[in-house]
Amino acid sequence: MIDSIEHGSNTLAPVLRGGEFVHHSPHYYGPSPWPNDWQLNPKDMRPRSTIHDGHYKLVANYEPGTIELYDLNSDIGEQTNLSEAQLAIKWQLWVRLRDYLKMVNAQMPTLDPTYPGTTNGTFVLAGATGSLGDADSDGLNDDWEFRELLTYQFNGNDDPDHDGVSNAEELAQGTDPLIPNAYRIDTITPLGANQLKLTWNATPGASFLLETSSNLVDWIPAQTVTAGDVFAGSATIVVAKPQEFFRVRKL
Repeated sequence: MIDSIEHGSNTLAPVLRGGEFVHHSPHYYGPSPWPNDWQLNPKDMRPRSTIHDGHYKLVANYEPGTIELYDLNSDIGEQTNLSEAQLAIKWQLWVRLRDYLKMVNAQMPTLDPTYPGTTNGTFVLAGATGSLGDADSDGLNDDWEFRELLTYQFNGNDDPDHDGVSNAEELAQGTDPLIPNAYRIDTITPLGANQLKLTWNATPGASFLLETSSNLVDWIPAQTVTAGDVFAGSATIVVAKPQEFFRVRKL
């Protein structure tokens, strides 16, 4: 369902930067044309981008629209997708890959509005239902989806970063669908004498500085917190003053 880009207009240019390895290949090379595009041949190339960091590799497979994570130390053949089990690592690599491709203005694929769809065994690609620009009829501009999300699997009502703003609203406002527009301390729970547990909205793996103040003017760093594989950050803090305020800032 991906609209193929002319081979001559692309450069397969792996980039080494800061210990990371980024590979971007937004085109097809070799797969049989429809209706035999389900045939998977060893030397075929299908549209994808990857980022390697240490022993982890994140893959954005543009054709099925999947974001996959592999641990190459234990799975060099990339057979076990860890994207759900290690959501924090997936999310941080996903955003870094997305941001790098935007920074270099990488050419991205788009959806083919004439694609009729293919189903053969486990190979399933839905046919186009809309026109050029929104070929999957999900209310989102296809170019925006690939540029901002690296996938077309979300629709306009979805909210991937759990910030209460839908993809359609993010598109209309020009805001980021993978990073919350604002952070707020949602709950303050007493745990015991002079102890409070604070929780706030976050994306998995994001790091924050928790600060305290007694007058809302002078803020003192209290601790650094990194969210786990959940869409929330939390910290336990000892209250040392009769009146104390708290805030979090993303690092």
